[in-house]
Amino acid sequence: MHELPTNIQEANAIAFETISKENLVYHTVGIAFLLGMSCDLVANFVLEEKFFMDIASDQQTQFLYSFFTFYGVSFALQFLVGLESPFQHCSAADYVQTIQDFDFTLDAHENKTETEVLIYTKRLRLAIERNLFCVTSKDQSFPGANKVNHKIEELLDIFDLHFKFKILLAQSDFQASQVDSLEAEALSAAIIKVDTSLHSVWSQLGSK
Repeated sequence: MHELPTNIQEANAIAFETISKENLVYHTVGIAFLLGMSCDLVANFVLEEKFFMDIASDQQTQFLYSFFTFYGVSFALQFLVGLESPFQHCSAADYVQTIQDFDFTLDAHENKTETEVLIYTKRLRLAIERNLFCVTSKDQSFPGANKVNHKIEELLDIFDLHFKFKILLAQSDFQASQVDSLEAEALSAAIIKVDTSLHSVWSQLGSK
């Protein structure tokens, strides 16, 4: 769990670098169109030995220069406008704040019912997706973001699984009269063992 903030920062750094490079390419192409338009205008003006009065009075010259300007600007705008900003508007601090706000620990929710745990998990999942949207929304295009999403899902699944086994453990005591006492003890012991393993996995995630 403590490794996630670092993963989030790494994902943001990779996204910043990748988007910046893509934007640099788009800007270069856009500026190239504008430069080509300018060269066409200057070349025509010089080679045809035109004067500024010709631009104002000659309709053919006006049409030609308007065409140069239109194609240059229209093509350039496709590469200069609407680009994604490389600056990410979320960070590891948002993740840490969300975890603190929701008190995301096993002990803090031991007395919750199954419905309360389900609602809590759904609310936490939505809060993380909302507060870390700049990372969670890029899981298809950036491996770092996909790794963050995977770890978040892993944490939430372990949290949910812990309480499911806790509920099963309580139900096994209630249904013990319906099965052989040895089978009931074996079932309870198995559930306790799995729950202990989940605690161990949770602790290992937290110590990384």
